Amino acid sequence: MIARILKDVYVIKGNFNSYLIITNNQHVILIDSSNGNDSSILIEGIEEILSRYDKRIDYLILTSHYEEVSGGANYISSFLQIPYIIASTEDAILIRKGIGKEKSYTPAKVNLEIKDITKKIEEDIYIIKSKAPTLGSLLVLHKNIIFSGVNKISGIMNRINYICNAYECKKVEEFWFSKKDVTHAEDLQKQNTVE
Repeated sequence: MIARILKDVYVIKGNFNSYLIITNNQHVILIDSSNGNDSSILIEGIEEILSRYDKRIDYLILTSHYEEVSGGANYISSFLQIPYIIASTEDAILIRKGIGKEKSYTPAKVNLEIKDITKKIEEDIYIIKSKAPTLGSLLVLHKNIIFSGVNKISGIMNRINYICNAYECKKVEEFWFSKKDVTHAEDLQKQNTVE
């Protein structure tokens, strides 16, 4: 199943959710790869969406090493010829070995590692280390949507319209978001820093 969350932002529902973003710079980012048991569903959804844009995926961001989000990475990245697989330095080691939380999976070749707490990868895309549920877990912030992988979180500082994870994507009922507010990623970084 495919659903559009916002303009150029889609959820593809297989066993677990994956998300496709077409950025303002016309790059295509896939967030998470489900567990690998539903790769045909994911590929079919991706191809249907991308046929409207005549684009290919530039980046696959894996939010943790858990099988729910990284189990399909090897097959999806190979089949769709995704040039860059991104994960945190901490979780990249486990993804390269195919080690999930409860199950193993086919290892994937992570070739870009996130070392910083916050990394801006596009004009409106930030990757933030959340350190939960794994030390290397990542959040992806795109405009007013936060993608959290297996991390179930609630509304953050009333600046997020949607919270999307491996299990569901929900609209936050009450929100405040200002396009002039360029510090939202820094605020998230402070809130997610474990002391």
